[in-house]
Amino acid sequence: MAWESIHSKVQVNDTVATLVGARYWDDDVMVAVILGTGTNACYTEHTYVIPKLQGPKPSSGRMIINTEWGAFSNSLPLTEYDRDMDSATINLGEQVVGELASSDADGDDLETHLVDD
Repeated sequence: MAWESIHSKVQVNDTVATLVGARYWDDDVMVAVILGTGTNACYTEHTYVIPKLQGPKPSSGRMIINTEWGAFSNSLPLTEYDRDMDSATINLGEQVVGELASSDADGDDLETHLVDD
């Protein structure tokens, strides 16, 4: 495929773009995960198991599901170290999974765990 022939005006989430790009080269790729400033995952799913999907379905019979799991279950149990790290964020008590798994969690946090243990 010649890249010059592609004309598109699309805005795509980084995780979705990762999956789309990977599937371009290997159709067996089913999941993409981003661990960066934040964290997220997406996966491919059969459209017949997506109850919210209305209207025409893609001819492939599959769709990418973007989980936005950084805010998944803000009620997960936290350790004292997790709470300390969360207390230093601008969105206290929100997107805790994303904060704990992201690259914003620096080496000082790990050092605290190791020294206290």
